[in-house]
Amino acid sequence: MSLLIGVPCNGAIVIGADSAATSGGLFDTTIQQTAKKIRVIRDATILGVAGPEALAQRYLGVLGE
Repeated sequence: MSLLIGVPCNGAIVIGADSAATSGGLFDTTIQQTAKKIRVIRDATILGVAGPEALAQRYLGVLGE
């Protein structure tokens, strides 16, 4: 499970996310590592992604990072 949250604060929005990533199936041994789930694109757009890293890379490519 991933957590991404945005909280309004003094006319802005504070964005946060957990940084845990796991690999493995339900009954397999899992590998835990750190993941970057929030990406800033051109100082104007925030992308939050939970799921496969390839999906994040595809979104970044489409949005033109």
